[in-house]
Amino acid sequence: MPVVINFKVCDNAEACNGIKVCPVGAFQWNDKKKTLEIDDKKCINCGKCATAKESCEVGAIRFAKDEEELQKIKKEIETDKRTIKDLMVDRYGAQPINMPFYCKEFCLSTRFIILIFHIVVKHFLNFFDYFSITFTFFLWL
Repeated sequence: MPVVINFKVCDNAEACNGIKVCPVGAFQWNDKKKTLEIDDKKCINCGKCATAKESCEVGAIRFAKDEEELQKIKKEIETDKRTIKDLMVDRYGAQPINMPFYCKEFCLSTRFIILIFHIVVKHFLNFFDYFSITFTFFLWL
Protein backbone atom coordinates (compact mmCIF):
# COMPACT_ATOMS: atom_id res chain seq x y z
CA MET A 1 0.00 0.00 0.00
CA PRO A 2 1.78 3.18 -1.18
CA VAL A 3 -0.59 5.61 0.63
CA VAL A 4 -0.32 5.94 4.41
CA ILE A 5 -2.38 8.12 6.77
CA ASN A 6 -0.86 9.51 9.95
CA PHE A 7 -3.88 9.26 12.23
CA LYS A 8 -1.93 11.02 15.00
CA VAL A 9 -2.66 14.32 13.26
CA CYS A 10 -5.51 13.39 10.91
CA ASP A 11 -8.95 14.64 11.90
CA ASN A 12 -10.36 11.52 10.22
CA ALA A 13 -13.27 13.44 8.72
CA GLU A 14 -15.74 12.54 6.02
CA ALA A 15 -14.88 15.83 4.30
CA CYS A 16 -11.21 14.90 3.86
CA ASN A 17 -9.48 16.64 0.95
CA GLY A 18 -7.80 13.35 -0.01
CA ILE A 19 -11.22 12.04 -1.02
CA LYS A 20 -11.87 15.11 -3.17
CA VAL A 21 -8.62 14.90 -5.13
CA CYS A 22 -8.53 11.13 -5.71
CA PRO A 23 -9.34 10.66 -9.43
CA VAL A 24 -10.53 7.04 -9.09
CA GLY A 25 -12.33 7.07 -5.71
CA ALA A 26 -9.78 4.83 -3.98
CA PHE A 27 -9.53 7.25 -1.07
CA GLN A 28 -12.88 6.98 0.67
CA TRP A 29 -14.91 7.35 3.86
CA ASN A 30 -16.24 4.15 5.47
CA ASP A 31 -19.63 4.95 7.03
CA LYS A 32 -19.78 1.75 9.05
CA LYS A 33 -16.31 2.11 10.62
CA LYS A 34 -16.42 5.95 10.65
CA THR A 35 -12.89 6.21 9.27
CA LEU A 36 -10.92 7.01 6.14
CA GLU A 37 -9.80 4.08 4.01
CA ILE A 38 -7.77 3.46 0.86
CA ASP A 39 -8.98 0.78 -1.54
CA ASP A 40 -5.75 -0.78 -2.86
CA LYS A 41 -7.63 -2.38 -5.78
CA LYS A 42 -8.83 1.00 -7.05
CA CYS A 43 -5.67 3.00 -6.24
CA ILE A 44 -3.60 3.84 -9.34
CA ASN A 45 -0.60 5.11 -7.30
CA CYS A 46 -0.84 8.64 -8.67
CA GLY A 47 -0.11 10.21 -5.26
CA LYS A 48 -2.57 13.09 -5.72
CA CYS A 49 -4.14 12.38 -2.32
CA ALA A 50 -0.83 13.31 -0.70
CA THR A 51 0.81 15.74 -3.12
CA ALA A 52 -1.98 17.83 -4.69
CA LYS A 53 -2.21 21.45 -3.62
CA GLU A 54 -5.80 20.89 -2.48
CA SER A 55 -4.87 17.79 -0.44
CA CYS A 56 -4.22 17.49 3.31
CA GLU A 57 -3.00 20.78 4.82
CA VAL A 58 -1.14 19.12 7.69
CA GLY A 59 0.59 16.36 5.73
CA ALA A 60 -1.26 13.47 7.38
CA ILE A 61 -1.53 11.69 4.01
CA ARG A 62 1.78 10.36 2.71
CA PHE A 63 2.62 8.64 -0.57
CA ALA A 64 5.47 6.15 -1.02
CA LYS A 65 6.91 5.38 -4.44
CA ASP A 66 8.47 2.09 -3.34
CA GLU A 67 8.75 -0.32 -0.41
CA GLU A 68 11.85 1.40 1.01
CA GLU A 69 10.12 4.78 1.09
CA LEU A 70 7.02 3.16 2.60
CA GLN A 71 9.08 1.75 5.49
CA LYS A 72 10.72 5.15 5.99
CA ILE A 73 7.31 6.88 6.15
CA LYS A 74 5.96 4.30 8.59
CA LYS A 75 8.99 4.84 10.83
CA GLU A 76 8.51 8.63 10.68
CA ILE A 77 4.86 8.25 11.66
CA GLU A 78 5.81 5.89 14.48
CA THR A 79 8.27 8.43 15.91
CA ASP A 80 6.02 11.45 15.24
CA LYS A 81 5.39 13.13 18.59
CA ARG A 82 2.51 15.26 17.36
CA THR A 83 -1.01 14.50 18.55
CA ILE A 84 -4.50 15.35 17.35
CA LYS A 85 -4.30 18.48 19.56
CA ASP A 86 -1.55 19.78 17.28
CA LEU A 87 -3.92 19.50 14.33
CA MET A 88 -5.72 22.70 15.29
CA VAL A 89 -2.50 24.69 15.32
CA ASP A 90 -1.14 23.13 12.12
CA ARG A 91 -4.34 23.35 10.11
CA TYR A 92 -6.11 26.42 11.41
CA GLY A 93 -3.32 28.41 13.01
CA ALA A 94 -5.11 28.28 16.34
CA GLN A 95 -3.28 29.22 19.49
CA PRO A 96 -4.11 28.22 23.06
CA ILE A 97 -6.68 30.46 24.71
CA ASN A 98 -5.24 33.00 27.16
CA MET A 99 -1.75 32.71 25.73
CA PRO A 100 -0.28 35.30 28.16
CA PHE A 101 -0.99 32.91 31.03
CA TYR A 102 1.24 30.30 29.41
CA CYS A 103 4.23 32.60 28.87
CA LYS A 104 6.53 33.38 31.78
CA GLU A 105 7.39 36.80 30.32
CA PHE A 106 3.78 37.95 30.41
CA CYS A 107 2.59 36.45 33.67
CA LEU A 108 3.54 39.37 35.90
CA SER A 109 2.34 42.07 33.55
CA THR A 110 -0.88 40.23 32.78
CA ARG A 111 -1.63 39.72 36.46
CA PHE A 112 -0.93 43.39 37.09
CA ILE A 113 -3.31 44.47 34.30
CA ILE A 114 -6.03 42.17 35.61
CA LEU A 115 -5.53 43.52 39.13
CA ILE A 116 -5.81 47.14 37.93
CA PHE A 117 -8.89 46.27 35.87
CA HIS A 118 -10.47 44.58 38.87
CA ILE A 119 -9.81 47.63 41.10
CA VAL A 120 -11.21 50.05 38.51
CA VAL A 121 -14.36 47.99 37.96
CA LYS A 122 -14.85 47.54 41.71
CA HIS A 123 -14.61 51.29 42.36
CA PHE A 124 -16.80 52.04 39.36
CA LEU A 125 -19.51 49.70 40.67
CA ASN A 126 -19.12 51.05 44.20
CA PHE A 127 -19.68 54.58 42.87
CA PHE A 128 -22.93 53.52 41.26
CA ASP A 129 -24.02 51.72 44.42
CA TYR A 130 -23.30 54.90 46.40
CA PHE A 131 -25.13 56.97 43.77
CA SER A 132 -28.20 54.67 43.82
CA ILE A 133 -28.35 54.74 47.65
CA THR A 134 -28.07 58.55 47.69
CA PHE A 135 -30.64 58.90 44.90
CA THR A 136 -33.05 56.54 46.72
CA PHE A 137 -32.59 58.53 49.95
CA PHE A 138 -33.51 61.79 48.17
CA LEU A 139 -36.57 60.18 46.63
CA TRP A 140 -37.85 59.30 50.08
CA LEU A 141 -37.61 62.89 51.26
